[in-house]
Amino acid sequence: MKKFWIAVELVIMTNLFCAMAQADIREAQKLYNEKKYAEAADAFQKALPELEGEKASYARYMLGRCLERQKKYEEALVEYRQALPGLKGINAGWTQWQIGACLDALKKYDEAIAEYRKVAEIPGALPRTLANARNYAGKILSAQKKYEEALAEYSFAAGIKGADPAQLSTAQYMAGNMLHQMKKYDEAIAEYRKVASIPNANPRNIADACYETGIILELQGKKEKALAEYQKVVSLEGGSTRRIEAAKKKVETLSGQK
Repeated sequence: MKKFWIAVELVIMTNLFCAMAQADIREAQKLYNEKKYAEAADAFQKALPELEGEKASYARYMLGRCLERQKKYEEALVEYRQALPGLKGINAGWTQWQIGACLDALKKYDEAIAEYRKVAEIPGALPRTLANARNYAGKILSAQKKYEEALAEYSFAAGIKGADPAQLSTAQYMAGNMLHQMKKYDEAIAEYRKVASIPNANPRNIADACYETGIILELQGKKEKALAEYQKVVSLEGGSTRRIEAAKKKVETLSGQK
């Protein structure tokens, strides 16, 4: 996920540089890059009266970023919302996502979900941004135990073409989890099995999906099949240490019951 943020930040920064190269805000950008967010915010604020149109929107977006980095989410929201109408494509999609993220941080969850969903309405938004928005909406709904609604979000995210493989595999795995929570076990297994079919899927998601499949099969009394799933977890590279250790214990227990 960290790679996702770095990639998006690079795209945004490239667009900002192209749009602002002639504007007198290079010092503000330098301060931001140096993580001097309070100083950068002041510099962007001072530059705004001299800017117009798209350049002003970009600067306001950056002011929002500075404020968000300082966890001043309410203030950041104001800037993002003012910047959004003047932005297009990639930048508009990312700004819309940031609005949802700020509301999420403020624990205004219903509002956050609504804003995350709006990313899909922005022409030219990156598939990665859209997938991330729907995964975050699903995460909120899952925490609220609204599993059917969360399933819809994760299923939407899992079907986005061009999204990052790690995002797709996370969405697919979480779709299985929602069905698992709803006790729709056969459907959950079907969704879990799809994780491994995603090209370049996150190995951790694959291992987790196998483990949860094993749990369900064990509940259904299908111990041999459950054992096979746990053995997959142990043999897979890239799974979490916690999952691997848990799977080893399962393998030991089930093997002793043969």
